[in-house]
Amino acid sequence: MKGYVQNRTRPEGCIAERYIAEEAVEFCTQHLSDVSTVGVPSSQKMGVSKPLSGCTVSVVDQDLLNQAHLYVLENTEEVLPYIEYVQSELEEDNHGLIENIMMLLVMKS
Repeated sequence: MKGYVQNRTRPEGCIAERYIAEEAVEFCTQHLSDVSTVGVPSSQKMGVSKPLSGCTVSVVDQDLLNQAHLYVLENTEEVLPYIEYVQSELEEDNHGLIENIMMLLVMKS
C-alpha cells in the first residue's frame, strides 16, 4: 500500500486514484488487446527498438549556435517579460549616461 501513496497529507485519495488508474490500465490491456491502432502505421512500429544506422553528426560553430539560441529566446513567449525587464533597466541606466555625455559636450564647447 505504501507504493500507492505519493501525497502523504491525503493518503486515502492517493490510494484510490492509483487503484483506479491501475484498474483502468488492466481493463484496457485485457479488452483492447486485439484492436488495431489508429495513427502510426504498423510498419513504422516494427523498427522502434532498432538502432539508427547511417546517421551523420554535424558540428556547428559557436556563432551559429549563439544565433540559434538568440532566435529561440526572442521567439519564446515565456522569455518576453524578462527581455522587457532588462530593456527597461538598460534604458534607465543609459538615460543617465546620455545626460552625462550631453553635459560634457556642452561644457567642452
